[in-house]
Amino acid sequence: VTGSSGTGKTMLCRSVLAGLGCEGALPLEVSCTKLGQPGRKFKSVQDSLHAILRFACWHSPSVIFLDDLDALCPAVEQGAMNLSVTEERSVFLSEMLLDALAGLRACGSRIALMATLPDQSAVHQVLCCHP
Repeated sequence: VTGSSGTGKTMLCRSVLAGLGCEGALPLEVSCTKLGQPGRKFKSVQDSLHAILRFACWHSPSVIFLDDLDALCPAVEQGAMNLSVTEERSVFLSEMLLDALAGLRACGSRIALMATLPDQSAVHQVLCCHP
C-alpha cells in the first residue's frame, strides 16, 4: 500500500489484518521503523525477520504486515557501486525476505504479506518487482 504520510495506509492495513484475523488467519504487525532502528545490530534485525517468518509459517494461515517497509529496505540506485552500509543491508534484507517467502510458498505455507511505503520507488526494487 503506497501513499503520502497521513493518508491512512497503516489504518487500512490494520483494518484488513483485523478482518483476516476474524476469518482465522494469524495477523502479525511489524514496525519496520522500530525493527531497523539506528544502532541495532544487523544480525538482530535478520534474526527477528527469520523468527517472524518461522512463527507465521508455524501458525499458517498468517498475514504479515510490514509497516514502513522503506525504513528497513530503502531504495538502492540500480548498478550503484560502493554501497553504504545501509544500502548493503537493504539489498541483503530484501533478497533474504524474498528467498524466505519463496521457500515458504514452495513448502505450502499460506502466508500473505502486506506493506506500507510512501511510493514504490522508496523501497528496494526487487520487492516491488516480485510477483
